[in-house]
Amino acid sequence: RHARFDVLQAAICPAVLVECGFVSNPDEEHNLASKQYRQTIAKSIAKGITTFLTPAPAAPATPPATPNQR
Repeated sequence: RHARFDVLQAAICPAVLVECGFVSNPDEEHNLASKQYRQTIAKSIAKGITTFLTPAPAAPATPPATPNQR
């Protein structure tokens, strides 16, 4: 599903819009009021972006020999 969000459409650099909860939900509102919860969310988002941007290691040109191969 694709939605048009002005905040993303008008961005002049790569952008991500993350929905972390709904203040209309009492349980989520309670969680979002917690500094520790917000820090956990922020660290998780940062880790996800870093992982996405980190290139995968290159595959070896030849597979390593196993002890039974000669």
